[in-house]
Amino acid sequence: MKNKNRIIAVLIIVISFVLFSLSGYCWAQEQISQDNQDHTNGNGNTLFYQANSLYKEAKYKEAISAYEKLLDNNLVTGAVYYNLGNTYFKAGQRGRAILNYLRAGRLVPRDPDLRENLSYARSLIKGGQTPLKGGWIFKIWDDLCLSMTINETACLVSVFYLLAMIMLIICVLKRKTRKILRYFIIIS
Repeated sequence: MKNKNRIIAVLIIVISFVLFSLSGYCWAQEQISQDNQDHTNGNGNTLFYQANSLYKEAKYKEAISAYEKLLDNNLVTGAVYYNLGNTYFKAGQRGRAILNYLRAGRLVPRDPDLRENLSYARSLIKGGQTPLKGGWIFKIWDDLCLSMTINETACLVSVFYLLAMIMLIICVLKRKTRKILRYFIIIS
């Protein structure tokens, strides 16, 4: 009877994991197809080029409006946030420039121009950058998050979830490992 209950528990865990994974996969595919439709329409590209032209002509307020309109139309890319950050910087709004550089960094974290502009904008802020509270663990976590794209972060979380599920299955099957693996599951 004990083995039958364990097998049923493992099956429930495996089925819930598979359903959870499939739902995440389906949602991601839907988002990708929506993004492709939004990015391939001519209106978004035309507006992006218009915003770039306004920026080159030093019409920063109009360029900001054009970039914001792109974001309102769900054309969310690293290039849009990067250009919006540059436009805010030229318009003298350094705080908003930094905000948009950080947003671009979540989409294109390894862009050297982005990092350079962000560093330069931060250096111009009076009082310097506010240090993170919480010690070295939070600094490492912040650096890790800023060095990964949203998709890479989602994959990392999925791997931790998979490891937690494997450990849970092992705990169900072997009672001796429960105490040892309980801490790992809590951490994951």
